[in-house]
Amino acid sequence: MRYLQEKAIILRNRDYGEADRLVAFLTEEHGKVVGIAKHARKSKKRFVNSLDIFNLVDIEYGEKSYPGLVFIKSARLRESFPGLRETVLKLSCAGLVAEAVNESVPERDAQPQIYHLLRMTLTQMEKIRDTVNVVCLSLWKLLVLLGLSPRLDGCIICKRRISSRDGWVIDYALGGIICAGHRPRKGPTAIINRGSITLLERARNTEMTKLWRFRVHQDDKLSVLKMLVEYLQFHIDKPLRSVQVICQLGYDICKSTNGKRHFNNRNTALSC
Repeated sequence: MRYLQEKAIILRNRDYGEADRLVAFLTEEHGKVVGIAKHARKSKKRFVNSLDIFNLVDIEYGEKSYPGLVFIKSARLRESFPGLRETVLKLSCAGLVAEAVNESVPERDAQPQIYHLLRMTLTQMEKIRDTVNVVCLSLWKLLVLLGLSPRLDGCIICKRRISSRDGWVIDYALGGIICAGHRPRKGPTAIINRGSITLLERARNTEMTKLWRFRVHQDDKLSVLKMLVEYLQFHIDKPLRSVQVICQLGYDICKSTNGKRHFNNRNTALSC
């Protein structure tokens, strides 16, 4: 068994058996990796406070000659982002982004830009009060980096360019915006105004370090967040459980416009 040493961000963990812990973590060079930390719940040296979600750690793990669970030998804490635990909203939004990354990034698929996006997102959430704005920008950039982001440059059917008129909707299945004249009678869609379209389109190719300068209009934040969550859930074909916690805090992003939760109902390449 060969051992690798990398920096990693903990995406998820859960108890496994009597003393072990199953851990999903994101690395820069090898993407998402899932491994087992033997005796982690009893360890006094190898895993002290290091395998909690969001932690940035130096991790050492062994990889067999065939893909599967890796053996986590040790993990040393580098950064725990304590500011995320100042409010329930920050903790819940950070959990939403971490879960979105965990559910959308295939195992062993190197995604260095997504690794840096997640690290920057956690840093921004720590120091910026406008948590909802940060999670909107982070989820949008995640969709862009995954190659899933909807087309926003004009009607995907008639090619009409964005004008001052509102009435635009994002069609989840077609993967783009549609003008009022071509709005479908059924299927998963979300209304989006011109201001939000312009902001997201400008943020599409913006450098990661400058992404956080954008501000979603106060009146549009929840509708944009709701759209991004629904769109991502549709394309990964599974629900994000962290959304329920955010809804319990009074942010109504759970219900779809027609009262249904939309998924592809098929296995996708991103299912993992």
